Amino acid sequence: MKKTLIIILACFSIFSCKENPSKEEKISFKDLKLETTNQTNQSKLEQSISEEKEKVTKIDCEKYFEMKFPNDSIKSSIIDEVLQNNKLSESNINFLQSLKNKRDYKKLEIKNSLSPIFRISKDEIGIFGRPYYGESSEEEILIKKFDTLKTQNGYNNEKIVTNYLPNALESIKNEIPELYYYTDKKSDKLDLKELGYFKGECLDFYEYTFDTSNITLEDKVLFSSKHKLDLVYENNSKIDSLIENKVKKECWDCPSSDYLMKTFAKIKGTDNLYFAYADTFPINNELDMPSRALIIVNKDESIYYLWHDGIDLFGCSCL
Repeated sequence: MKKTLIIILACFSIFSCKENPSKEEKISFKDLKLETTNQTNQSKLEQSISEEKEKVTKIDCEKYFEMKFPNDSIKSSIIDEVLQNNKLSESNINFLQSLKNKRDYKKLEIKNSLSPIFRISKDEIGIFGRPYYGESSEEEILIKKFDTLKTQNGYNNEKIVTNYLPNALESIKNEIPELYYYTDKKSDKLDLKELGYFKGECLDFYEYTFDTSNITLEDKVLFSSKHKLDLVYENNSKIDSLIENKVKKECWDCPSSDYLMKTFAKIKGTDNLYFAYADTFPINNELDMPSRALIIVNKDESIYYLWHDGIDLFGCSCL
């Protein structure tokens, strides 16, 4: 009899708890359902906002790169306007006319209107070019012909080792144009010495060395050209700030040093066509992507890059 009573009381206790839940329990279940709904709605809202931001960013980045790297038609129109609205020397006119031509990546780097110069160590400075995949350049033909060792260079204790081909340039000496180098303060004739190349896992380039007997470590040697340019050497801090503010880091998949660019010379006869660089001197030991550029600044403070080149020391191609 005692056992039966205990079982009945236990069952009664259980059913009474389920059939008569407290107010607190009823409210907590309702709140829990509401909270779950709110979380779902919030999640959908956040996802929608994120997608909208991505669309806006994509549009902004497309516009940004359109201005940074204008197509040949836009670039040609910009240069034509410069030629029409400014009194320029004959050499500067010839230079700008040549800059309108579409770049031929099969040609030797030194045949371009402009080529970047970098010092990658105390003893190594040169004109740099880079292979473009799918294009068999004249440099590649020379390498295949004169690289008797057929070596594949790579990093050696984190140092870039360039393979030089002493006889390569001698074989094409009649094709090499007269060249000039430009620093942030002066220019002079440039005498080539050797063609070299580097092929690593994440970096490859062509390099033209030249006579540096008149160049010191203090000289900021920035680019070369087959044109003898008439320049006004000056820095424009206002334009430097403008360049920095215009750079959209969120649009770049790889490191960019363009926000550090400094102007150093303008095309004589213009007031808005400047050469600029991002680099550390005497040796670049800070920037992953030192670069050179020729920019034009419009009245509305928009900036177009008529030329832009650099060397990828980060190894972005491996990402």
